Amino acid sequence: MTTIAWVSRHTPLKAQLEYFKQKLGNYTLYHISQTFKDAQHVLDQIKQLQCKYAVVVLPLWVIAKLVQDKSIVWLYPEMEKLHENCNGCSEFNPDTDVIVKGRHYRFRDFKVIEEVKVVFKDWEVEEQ
Repeated sequence: MTTIAWVSRHTPLKAQLEYFKQKLGNYTLYHISQTFKDAQHVLDQIKQLQCKYAVVVLPLWVIAKLVQDKSIVWLYPEMEKLHENCNGCSEFNPDTDVIVKGRHYRFRDFKVIEEVKVVFKDWEVEEQ
């Protein structure tokens, strides 16, 4: 059976679970919502569960390190922002939608994360 790691503080939406069923058939989903000390700790947890897929809603620097491991298919939920200042709006669908800090988002699909490029440079303050 296919195994999926769901690495996020948020629980999956009904539409997301149905999406997996449509794409993969029967599957087992492991929700991992703990606090991690680093990317290796996340990777170790996913590998210990022998997951083929992993949905990761984590800081970009963590995702950038994780996706270097090509033995796992890394997924990210594509959420469309519908509007802001949403408090109990009539468009809300609990199967597909979330409201985060007043912003209303709707699940569209999952995207495979192939690469995350984070580029740093020294911070130099320009003379005022």
